[in-house]
Amino acid sequence: MASPPKTPKQPIWTELYAKVNKRGVCDDLVLLDTVSNESICELLETRLRRQDMYTSIGNGVAKHYFAQGSTHTAPHIFRIGADALRALAANRENQAIIVTGESGAGKTEAAKQLMQFVTVVGTTTDAQRERMETVKRQLLESNPVLEAFGNAQTIRNDNSSRFGKLMELQFSYKGAIQGGRVTSYLLEKSRVTAQSPGERNFHVFHYLVASSREEREEYGVLPAAQYQSLSCQERKVPGVNDATRFAELKRSMSAIGISADEQRQVFTLLSAVLALGNVYFKDKGDAVRAGIADAAVLNKAARLLQVPAEDLQTALTSATLHGGREGVPDAQKMRKNLTAPDSEKNRDTLAKELYRRVFDWLVGKVNIAIEAETGSGHGHGQQDLLTMGVLDVYGFEIFDTNGFEQLCINYANEKLQQFFISRVIKAEQDDYRAEGITWSDIVYFDNAGVLDMIEGKTGLLSLLDEQCAYRDSTSTDLVNRLNKACAERPYYISGRGLLYGDRSQSPPAPPSKAAGKDAEPGAASSTSTMANAHPLPPNGRRGSTPDRGSVRMGRNGIAATGDITKMFGIRHYAGDVAYTADDLFMDKNRDSMYQDLGDLIARSENPLAAGLFEGHSQQTLAQRAKRPVSISAQFKRQVGALHDTLAKCAPHYVRCIKPNDDKAPCAADTQRVSHQPSTVLALLEVTYLGLEENLRVRRQGFVHRISYADFARRYKAVSAITWPDAHYIDIWPDGTSVDPKHPEPPRTLIDAARAKAKAIGAATGGAENSAALTPGASPRTAPASAAASPAGGGRGAQEAAVTVEVVVAVVEAEAAEAAQVAVKIVPQQRRVFERCTLSDRDAVMALLSGGKPKRWDRGLTGGKPLVLPPLKVSLDSQEVVMGRTKVFIRHPDTLFALEEQWARTLAPVATLLQRCVRAYCRRRVYRKAVAAAPRAHALARGFLARQVYRRVRGGVIALQALAKGRRQRCEYAELRVRFKGTTPCAEAMKLQRAWRGHAARGRLPRALLSRTLPLGASLLAGLLRLRGAVRLQCAWRRLGPRRALIAARTAARAIQCLQRQRRASVVRAELTEAEFGATLELLHEGVVLVKHTIKKMVGTRRLVEATFTLSSDNTSLNWDTGSATSRGGKGVLLRDVTAITKSRAATEVLQMTGDVKKSDEGLCAGGLYFSLHTTEGKTLDLEAANYHTRDALVMTLDRLRQQQQQQQA
Repeated sequence: MASPPKTPKQPIWTELYAKVNKRGVCDDLVLLDTVSNESICELLETRLRRQDMYTSIGNGVAKHYFAQGSTHTAPHIFRIGADALRALAANRENQAIIVTGESGAGKTEAAKQLMQFVTVVGTTTDAQRERMETVKRQLLESNPVLEAFGNAQTIRNDNSSRFGKLMELQFSYKGAIQGGRVTSYLLEKSRVTAQSPGERNFHVFHYLVASSREEREEYGVLPAAQYQSLSCQERKVPGVNDATRFAELKRSMSAIGISADEQRQVFTLLSAVLALGNVYFKDKGDAVRAGIADAAVLNKAARLLQVPAEDLQTALTSATLHGGREGVPDAQKMRKNLTAPDSEKNRDTLAKELYRRVFDWLVGKVNIAIEAETGSGHGHGQQDLLTMGVLDVYGFEIFDTNGFEQLCINYANEKLQQFFISRVIKAEQDDYRAEGITWSDIVYFDNAGVLDMIEGKTGLLSLLDEQCAYRDSTSTDLVNRLNKACAERPYYISGRGLLYGDRSQSPPAPPSKAAGKDAEPGAASSTSTMANAHPLPPNGRRGSTPDRGSVRMGRNGIAATGDITKMFGIRHYAGDVAYTADDLFMDKNRDSMYQDLGDLIARSENPLAAGLFEGHSQQTLAQRAKRPVSISAQFKRQVGALHDTLAKCAPHYVRCIKPNDDKAPCAADTQRVSHQPSTVLALLEVTYLGLEENLRVRRQGFVHRISYADFARRYKAVSAITWPDAHYIDIWPDGTSVDPKHPEPPRTLIDAARAKAKAIGAATGGAENSAALTPGASPRTAPASAAASPAGGGRGAQEAAVTVEVVVAVVEAEAAEAAQVAVKIVPQQRRVFERCTLSDRDAVMALLSGGKPKRWDRGLTGGKPLVLPPLKVSLDSQEVVMGRTKVFIRHPDTLFALEEQWARTLAPVATLLQRCVRAYCRRRVYRKAVAAAPRAHALARGFLARQVYRRVRGGVIALQALAKGRRQRCEYAELRVRFKGTTPCAEAMKLQRAWRGHAARGRLPRALLSRTLPLGASLLAGLLRLRGAVRLQCAWRRLGPRRALIAARTAARAIQCLQRQRRASVVRAELTEAEFGATLELLHEGVVLVKHTIKKMVGTRRLVEATFTLSSDNTSLNWDTGSATSRGGKGVLLRDVTAITKSRAATEVLQMTGDVKKSDEGLCAGGLYFSLHTTEGKTLDLEAANYHTRDALVMTLDRLRQQQQQQQA
């Protein structure tokens, strides 16, 4: 039986790579052994299943969205923010973080996390924190507003951003956060009038129709099933309450400075947009303009827009043709009647333009709330601020049917891809140039040809604008012109090429271009390796099943859905995309609104609507005659401005990938991520992000670079040269080291030994006891084997230590004979650690070029000793290149080898560190114990001494007591003998009483001593009575003057009050007369007031500004509205006015408009409203500009009314 063939042994680096990928610890895609879509997807899936949602791409981060919890790994979204902050502070350069990915991949959440991190970390002082809290609060409150007006539910994402935005934080040059700014790009306003199946309109429309009944009545909103713009059905997002979101939206709008009146105007305009979608037209003939199918729907839309219904109908069904002459009368201007289809397009254009301008107005309000204040008072202007922007834009999109929006989005991604590749290559070349390294050519796919074909002077967008200039042009004419004009371009695919794979459409292999050292930084370089690498899937990316009869598969694998005469393709950097130029393709690019509609909205009584179209009504006739700017031209200008903004910033990149369609955390659908069906090769999602091209560009240079200091610090433990082993040295008892060339002890030791020998000889009587002093010592000189072991012998040096014997001959002058004394001086062993004295560059060269193997003892490894073989890398093979400050590694194998050896040293190094820390802690304890020992000894000795002292003192006191007691007893016995027959205690008490009485009498006057006790008691009682009488007299004497003082004070206050009242009355009369005269002059000249007209039956009100004038004889009050349609001025006789009130008009107006309830009438008191009630029962409701004007007018008119009535009586 034949033995199986032997499998060739793979290198250790390949095995290490397999282990790294199996464990999922490789956190940088640049270090992949094989750069392919499969390897990228495999690594991303492996890391995601390990709950590692971030993966590095050099300096960027690839992010999986549906992650569970907050897993913080080495690559993290916060690391991008920290790098940007660090670069902002160090380089004083604007920073930009570009977040890309497809819908639902988590771009918006990533941008929120970045902004939150920057706002938290970028504050240092209390003032900065206070300002940052304000900006952060405004940004957080602006998110619900922008999401409500700019996000919608799609088939891929329940909260998909339908616009691109650049959120910027503004910093001063000191790093303090000053404010922020939001810039929007390419709002998908076509969603306002039509949505794809299974999708919703913008969130705010669904919030509006789900509001409360009172709010719907206020804004004139119908149920969702009655709106064509909402597909005549009420669609819900799972887990979202639209009514609650509407309340939160209004609260957020108030937080960013949008007043309640402005909110009412915004929602009224949104209701008008929905009402416009229900307006339908019918043809009445070729030469007659279209009619309205339902006049009630038009009247409601006009009422919400606050414009006349007849004017709105005229503007929707006809258009004014302007010539180039100024001053042409309106009657001589030509009007074009529109058919029903053209009127519907005109209606949709008005709805989309209204919504776009409302959205731009909201973005402006957000910027006003968060933008940094400028001016000399703050010490900085806009040009002095540094910015850090987070760009959240669409990712590369491919659908079953790709239209105008996909062309614009993919064009923007092509622009960002060119910017990314050019900045990466420029950064590589700048790094090489700074380090003095000669680099090789970097070959990459250059999409400059694609961009030139799209945005050039004769590109697709220019040809599209030219075709859109002709009203009768069709999509077939557009595709035919594109096929003719772009036939020679290698990146263009005709409809025939999409279906049949025409070889003439395949791009020829251009000569490989590269960015070499002679090229300009960021110069365009190209290769054709990516030209047709990733064709489209047969049924697109969205998982929908197209019509079987309309799908035809071309030979090149591109799905051709629909009529090929209306299709064309573009070879993008991410693959080939087929676009369908249907009937809406050109209409979406035109999207131009007739001037009549703009003029009509500019005359609206809605202040917000009129303000949105204020500049439109101020255009001259020459400006109106010009062709409107197309959507593609506007978007091209926006993309150019965005590119210029990013060119002034240092970019950072975040690529977001959606791992599954189920929104499940830590779950990867391999077929979903790779888009790899079993039969047809599909375009990978990682290819849409340009990950493979990014890795190929980075891998053509050096995959890893690190400074010398960091390299030596990380890998110094793998070599004995950079981490010397511990060894033993011999030292003499005085601390000096033993010199191997001169093993004799120092002279000081010899002199000390001689002096000691003399002392010992003198004490023991000569040399008889010398043998006992040093037994076994030879009286000869040191043998030849006394050479000390070389330093660095390790532990064996201790075992092979050689004793150095020195024989000292001492001759005693006084002794009769000489005595020889043998003295032994033995060196000691000490373990030492040497430091690496090499520079960082020399240490790196020593690590890479091999050297002495590193040995770790088993005491540190916990088992067998660890011996690391040296890593030998040829510096001449360009595998490792030494720069000025960095070392560059070309392939990841070398880095893996270093990481493997470094990983093996972690355990012994950690053990060594633990040993050192424990030894340090023990030494500290020992030193404290040694330092505390003398004090403890002193305390102990003092305690013992005090104990001895107490015992001695107690004995002495006992002896003294015994002696004193004996003496007292003897004296007492003598007294008993002397006073025999008497009591000694009674005599002693008599003596004490006599002494105490004498002492007491000496302290009292002699006159009192002769009186008796009753006399003293009577004197004391009289003294107390005298004191009481004095107190009563004092109280009575104070009562009278106090009463008189109180009466005088009360009278003085009354006189003062009367005097002040008289003076105030005179001043008030003077002021009243002056104010009366001033108000009369104001009324004679004319005062502007707001006149309220309330229709109770309809439930509406009308506000008109009018000029009120008093007649010369002060008998009537006249007013004039100044309107051309008014019938002239009107007036009222003051004698017919029965009363003038201040609150009735306010109450009725606010109740009719729903601003307050009937129970809240007290809120209207003291407002700016006042009413004039006539004898006929009519009421003139007026509103003044301020409180002072209202009170003056009421006082003056009431006084004149009374005068007229008195004269009449």
